[in-house]
Amino acid sequence: MVKKKRTTLILALLMCLALCACGSNNSIEDNETPDTNISEERQTEEVAETDIVSENDVEDIVQQENPEDKFIMISIGDSIETDKFIMSFESFEIVPEFSINFSDRLSFTPSVDEGNQFAIIKGRFENTSSSTIDAYAFNLSFVANGEYTYDDVSLCFETNGYLEIDALEDLNFYIYLQIPDNLVEIYETGVLYMDFKSDLSTIVISTIIDDSGEIVVTTDTDNFYALACSPSASVETTATEAKEVLDADELLDAIANQDLKVISTNYLVQDEQHKALYPDMLQAVIQNNTEYDIKNAVVAFVAWDKNNLPVKIADSYDYDKSKASYIKEVNYSDINLVPDETFGEDAGYTVNEDCGIVTVKAIVVSYEAFTGEEWDNPYYDDWCELYEGIKLSE
Repeated sequence: MVKKKRTTLILALLMCLALCACGSNNSIEDNETPDTNISEERQTEEVAETDIVSENDVEDIVQQENPEDKFIMISIGDSIETDKFIMSFESFEIVPEFSINFSDRLSFTPSVDEGNQFAIIKGRFENTSSSTIDAYAFNLSFVANGEYTYDDVSLCFETNGYLEIDALEDLNFYIYLQIPDNLVEIYETGVLYMDFKSDLSTIVISTIIDDSGEIVVTTDTDNFYALACSPSASVETTATEAKEVLDADELLDAIANQDLKVISTNYLVQDEQHKALYPDMLQAVIQNNTEYDIKNAVVAFVAWDKNNLPVKIADSYDYDKSKASYIKEVNYSDINLVPDETFGEDAGYTVNEDCGIVTVKAIVVSYEAFTGEEWDNPYYDDWCELYEGIKLSE
């Protein structure tokens, strides 16, 4: 049975009893407030994680009404779907630090106590209801290796609201807690316990002392889930998976509908005679349909000659074509590309005119935003396999 300490009142009572009964010296302290103007009302005080806290320390004086068999076991890659929200769990990892981007210009890096690291669950939360959903509608705790229990577990959303998500919004979420380094070294598995009320109203937590003198903690929640968290668990759309479900036309359609994409390509002859000064160029115009200000991007080119045969691309200074390749990745650095704008009309990658290029295609390989957000194109490997060293069939 998982023992979960729900509120400061209960925790304080446990501390008093533990001090009297067995001389426990565990300490309580507030977690630091984010260095932003965002207001955060803590529902509970958080336990300092300088030592591993075991549920066995309090099992003789606390009983939890909600037994483990009430919890529905789920894994990374699964989702919780109700008539009010869809919550998809995408990854779990343990890291020394991390940041949460509330907007293009506002982010929050939670502070970590010395000797601790963060255990983080990331995913997507879609509010399908007509009302705002508060992070405190969810009662969270975490048990590592089946015995170390933590109740100072935070849920927040990647938005200015931080602790709430507006009606019909679809946002990234983060569930995180601190765990000590000595537990990280022996970490094998963990379980996130989450319960909530069907109407997502405020959870009422009650305590009673039963006939045997034991403290019993009860909540009025009616939904119970337990998420298995193995080390570095994640769900990714890999190139292999994309190949299994997409044919060539579907792949190209998916790429054409990406938020940062190539909208046109061109082989530009700058000057017919003075190639040393004005070499030929490969051009790719990219369009930014993301919500981010793009700082850097990488674009890959592929080319064919007049007979639709693949051409190895060599830059203008590679006179013997010793570094030529069928796929040429080009850095689009410091492009300062804001949402709904394009880049590349007046820029290009200079190439050796002896390559004999007639047809050009390109794809966005990756990008980095000013917020620190990074993206790698999940279809890039498939695109390369479709075109690299292969005669153009169009």
